[in-house]
Amino acid sequence: ARQGLITGDNERFLRLRWEVSLSERWVRYAKGGTFRRWAGNDEWAVDWEFDGARLRHFTDDAGDLRSRPQNIQYFFTDGCSWSSNSVSAFGVRRLEHRSAFDAGGSSAFPKPGVTTTEALMGVFNTPSFGQMYSAIQPGANFREGYLQSLPFPSRLSKLDDFDAVIATCLRLQQRLQEFEITSESFGFPTPIENNGLRAFCTPLLAEKIGIQLELHDYECRIWDRVEAE
Repeated sequence: ARQGLITGDNERFLRLRWEVSLSERWVRYAKGGTFRRWAGNDEWAVDWEFDGARLRHFTDDAGDLRSRPQNIQYFFTDGCSWSSNSVSAFGVRRLEHRSAFDAGGSSAFPKPGVTTTEALMGVFNTPSFGQMYSAIQPGANFREGYLQSLPFPSRLSKLDDFDAVIATCLRLQQRLQEFEITSESFGFPTPIENNGLRAFCTPLLAEKIGIQLELHDYECRIWDRVEAE
């Protein structure tokens, strides 16, 4: 588990994703946010052109470094992220492709040959793990060191279809993201026609609830298997 970047000046180095195009300069940035499991909170981009040269050499008038470019060797690697400052429950999300991460979006990475990102998400997103984490961490800070002190059933990634069930949860949450206007996946299906807003929204709401119920069913399967280990 690793703490991410502190920019020293968010207004200078961060943009909301819809303000810029993802490019060599602007890359995805996991910055924490509201409680979500599996996927989401993909609103931010960080200036990382020339391997983050502007940010890594950002100093004050006295020449002292204002930013804290820590654990940047983990940028753009496969892992999962969570909101390290939260009064809500603990929940992790998969890091988006080519993502950097913030001090407020702490991230964990699997040890090759030992476990997988899917197994990490499966364990971390169980209610029992969240309760243990909340019990040992002070206040509303889900910090990296506390997470690393908790037990982890590493055999899970070797169970039949466990990673596949996690992948299904990820896919279902990504479908739910299509209903959120700030999500990169948002897509309004069709224009509203003459039969009114209620007739337009009712099937969309039914579809969303159906996806949520299916997702919860898969989550319960994961929780049963994790807690059995």
